[in-house]
Amino acid sequence: MVHLSDAGDTGKERLTHVNRTEPITGLVSVRLDAGSGAYLKTLGSVTLIGTPPTGSVPLRTKDLALLVYLCVNGPRKHSRSALATLLWGDRDEVRARHSLTQALRRLRLRVGGDALAIGDRVVEWRGRLACDALELERTAVDPAAAEPGLPFYGGDFLVDLAVSPGAGGFSAWADERRAHFRFAAARVLAAQGRIEEELARWDAALQLGLRLIEIEPMSQQAHRRVMRAWSELGERALAVRHYRQFEQWLRDEWGELPDPATRVLFDELRTYRSPDHATISPQDVALTELRQRVVSNDGGVRSPLQIAERPGRTTSWDAPTPLPNTPRAHESAMPVFPPETPVVASASTLVRREFVVGMTVVVVTAALAVAVVVAVVKL
Repeated sequence: MVHLSDAGDTGKERLTHVNRTEPITGLVSVRLDAGSGAYLKTLGSVTLIGTPPTGSVPLRTKDLALLVYLCVNGPRKHSRSALATLLWGDRDEVRARHSLTQALRRLRLRVGGDALAIGDRVVEWRGRLACDALELERTAVDPAAAEPGLPFYGGDFLVDLAVSPGAGGFSAWADERRAHFRFAAARVLAAQGRIEEELARWDAALQLGLRLIEIEPMSQQAHRRVMRAWSELGERALAVRHYRQFEQWLRDEWGELPDPATRVLFDELRTYRSPDHATISPQDVALTELRQRVVSNDGGVRSPLQIAERPGRTTSWDAPTPLPNTPRAHESAMPVFPPETPVVASASTLVRREFVVGMTVVVVTAALAVAVVVAVVKL
């Protein structure tokens, strides 16, 4: 594996080798390239996994950036001048081309001479280096065949690879690819979730919806999937609560409301009638949310979306998490009912109240009758 450390613009930024060939925790089993014995991880933290060949030297930050660029773009030819400008655009042509030559030399030692064909004017990538970004591209072709939840998608493309200001061309390319890979991951998760819904596997559908929200919080399709899954799992109050959290997050962060389809689903869940025709009222929802809050050992309060999975459920991922960037201040406040909602009196209280009112009316009426009789007698 390669760990990154950047020393800024001094030109001395280095990467140190650590021998490692076993799978990384939390990822699918790494399939190392047969030629170089390496695996290039670009989604989330950037690492080069595998035992460095004898005679190889530590890679620098821009060496790794160049390797990612060549590998992700696939087998093709690149002009040396274009590669030099891509990563060393702040230097004159002679110095930029010299830096490129040194970087290519270190890469050939690390990934094998067969991976790079280097000419005076052209550099051709011929390697078959295993890479998670390329695996995502293949997964997008057939989402059903991919491992559920895309466990190898550890975050945005090259999210922690910082190159110097002279690599503006590379940064622009990385930004474009970052959006592309995030969209590809979202499409795969949406397709997997749709399959689970069609098969009525609601536990899996719920987790896939939450995973999609983790990658793309604005996906209303994912939020509707989570709401439907909670409802089908018998947790309709949690479905309603999820919508309210999402709506509040949209208002606070973007000044928007959920789209019409999401609001229609919310209205259906809120006014749902059970087989015995008992309508779920706002008071019922508030009481359910109150009961399902869990007080932690340190006295803190957790949202129902943070509770552990119920006994008997087995899923591939962690328990649901709150919406990203959702303010937490409201989670500690636990009113039984919203302030504007009147508290409904119990049946026994109503009976007593009616009895008292009735007796008062009788007494007042009798008093008035007596007063009238006395007045008549005096006359």
